[in-house]
Amino acid sequence: MRQFYISDPALFDIKIDALDFKLYEYFCRNYDLKRLNSYVRMIDAADKFHIRLDQVKASLDRLSRITIDFKPLITHK
Repeated sequence: MRQFYISDPALFDIKIDALDFKLYEYFCRNYDLKRLNSYVRMIDAADKFHIRLDQVKASLDRLSRITIDFKPLITHK
């Protein structure tokens, strides 16, 4: 996720769902710049946006398939 930030102009050139963008923004805000990693529980994201956990998983799957300059927008484990 450290490749692309919410202010990156390349994000305006891709087609991204509104929910996916909200989740991406949420994950970017929780990115730890000191350790260069992000640890966000999917259940916390589902709770914040009042959506089901399977919707968060589907959104993460869609976000991981989006590439900019052959780099994935996010990677998740």
